[in-house]
Amino acid sequence: MTLREYIIFWQETYDRYQSRSTTYAAHNYVFKNHILPGLGDVLLSELTSEMVGEFLEERKRFGNHRTGSSGLGEETMRHIHRLLQQCLDQAIRDGLISDNPAKAFHYRKSTTVKANIMTPLEMEDYLDAAERLGYLPMFMLALTTGLRQGELIACYAHSSTKRIRRRDLDDWISSLPERPQ
Repeated sequence: MTLREYIIFWQETYDRYQSRSTTYAAHNYVFKNHILPGLGDVLLSELTSEMVGEFLEERKRFGNHRTGSSGLGEETMRHIHRLLQQCLDQAIRDGLISDNPAKAFHYRKSTTVKANIMTPLEMEDYLDAAERLGYLPMFMLALTTGLRQGELIACYAHSSTKRIRRRDLDDWISSLPERPQ
């Protein structure tokens, strides 16, 4: 049995019923676009840690099929590895292989980004610059709500048809609860 045949079996037997439909679709995408092209034709019983290692290295360096990009990011690599390992763990439970060749590899856990909090003086400078540039309402919105850049741009684009008056913004900001220090 090839890895491709087992993955099809695994998806229909286990993944389809144990995963949400969106997760199942994401798994299908990873199998179809990453794992099967590289390892699909290998016999399950002949799959080695070396083969898996070469496959993962190739994906990491050249696996991005989008134009202008070469390799895959850490998060995508972690997802590919985790999915392959999960599938091969089930192959062990099914008695088809004795050990999991994907177990030899580890990816770091994703890192949490620490937010830099502005001091009151930095906020004042920030808002002065925003006012000089004519973007005070949008920047004030960013500081008071925590909206992301794309959300702010969408708000600004939507509000360009309806001009936000400074008094309305001041009224709205004064109605916000105090933030704990």
